[in-house]
Amino acid sequence: LYIDYRYYHYFSQYVECLVFLETYDEAEKELKSFIKNDNTTNKWKAQVNLAFVYVKNNDSEKVDKYLKRLINDLPEDRNVYMQVANMLRSKDFDEYAILLYDKGSAIQEMNYNFYMEKALTYQNMMNFEKATENYLLQLEADPNDYDIVKTRLSFMLRYDVDGSVTDVMRIALLKKTQESPADALLAELLVWFALQMKHYGIAVNQEIALDRRFNDREYDIIYLARIARDNGQYDIAIKAYDYLIKKSAEGAFYPEAVVGKTEVEYEKVNASQSGVSTEWYSNFEQRIMNECNELGILDMTIPILVIRAEILAFRLEEDAKAVELLNDALTLNITKLNKAKLKMKLADIYLFKEEVWEATLLYSQVDKSMKEEPIGHEARFKNAQLRYYIGEFDWALSVLNILKSATSKLIANDAMTLSLVISDNLEY
Repeated sequence: LYIDYRYYHYFSQYVECLVFLETYDEAEKELKSFIKNDNTTNKWKAQVNLAFVYVKNNDSEKVDKYLKRLINDLPEDRNVYMQVANMLRSKDFDEYAILLYDKGSAIQEMNYNFYMEKALTYQNMMNFEKATENYLLQLEADPNDYDIVKTRLSFMLRYDVDGSVTDVMRIALLKKTQESPADALLAELLVWFALQMKHYGIAVNQEIALDRRFNDREYDIIYLARIARDNGQYDIAIKAYDYLIKKSAEGAFYPEAVVGKTEVEYEKVNASQSGVSTEWYSNFEQRIMNECNELGILDMTIPILVIRAEILAFRLEEDAKAVELLNDALTLNITKLNKAKLKMKLADIYLFKEEVWEATLLYSQVDKSMKEEPIGHEARFKNAQLRYYIGEFDWALSVLNILKSATSKLIANDAMTLSLVISDNLEY
C-alpha cells in the first residue's frame, strides 16, 4: 500500500507490524532509510517512530538523546511543532511533547503559547496541578475559551477518584482569583467550581463580590439562593436573599428576595428539631402580613400568603381567619397553578376542622384542573387518603392504583404503600 500510494500512514502501520513481530533491526533499518530520503514533515514523524522502536528494544538512553536532538533540529514552524507533538503524545512521549511545546512558546515569531495543548498533555500524565495551571493561563490569554476550559476542568473532576484533582483545582482557582481580582471570568469559574463541590457559601460570597464590583449579578445570586435552599443550606440562602433586600428596595429582584427569604426561614424552622414558640409564629405571621401589604397580593406573593394561612390555622388556632384569607385570594386574577395551591391549603384546613366534604370537594377540583401536573397528583393522593380514613376503601384503592404510575416518585411510592396496606387488610 505504501509503495503504491506513498501515504505515510501505511508506512507507519507497516513499521508497527515489524515492532509487534519484534523485528526491531528491520524496523530501524526501514525508518532510517525513510528519514534519509524524505524531506516532508513525515520525516519528523518517522523519527518519533524510530524512538519508539528504541523504547521497545529497551534502549532508553538512545531514546532520550535522539528525541532531544529531534526537538532541537525541528524547523521553527507551528504546523510542524503541532504534528510532531501529536506524534510524540500518540507514542506516550508526553514529557518530550511538553519540551517541544515549551520551546515553541518561547519562539517569538511563532506567536503561540500552546497552553491548551500543554494542559491536555499534563492531564494525560496525571499532573493535574500543571494541567489546571495551563488551562487557567489559556483562559487568561483568550477569554473566548471559557466554555472549553470549563468543559476540560469538568472532565478532570469527573475522574477524580481520590480528591487530589479537587484540592489542586481549588487552590489554583483561589490563588488565581486573588492575583487577578478584577478578572470576572476567573471569578465565575470559581463560582462554577464551588457549585460542583457543593460549597454554596463560597459560591454566594463570590457572586456577592462580583455584584459589588459590576452591579449585574442579582439574577445569579437569586439562582444560587434557590440551589442552596434545595440542598438544605438555609443560612446560605438567607444570606443571599438578605444581600438583595438590603441592596435596594427598588431592585428588580427585591420582591423575589423578600418572598424567598420568608419561605426559607419557614422551611428552616420546620426542619429544625427544637420546639418553636407560639410567639415566634405570631411574629412571623405579622411579618408576612406586612410583606403582603408592601408587595401586594399577586402571583409572586401567593407562596408566603399560603404560609401565613397555615400558621393562622395550625399554629395560632385562627382557622376562620385563614379560610377568609385564602378565599379572598382566590377571587384575584392569579395563575391556575397558584389557585390550585390556595385550594390545596384551604382543603387541608377544612380537613383539620373535620369538614370532610368541603375538603374532598376542593381536592377534587384541584385534581380535575391540574390533572397531569404534580400538584394534581398530590390532590388525588390526599383525596384517596381522606377516603381511606373515612372508610371508603374501594374508592381509595381504585385511585391509589392509578397513582402508582404517577410521574412524581414520591407520590407514586406513597400511593403504592397505602394501596398495599388496604389490599393486605381487605385480603384483595
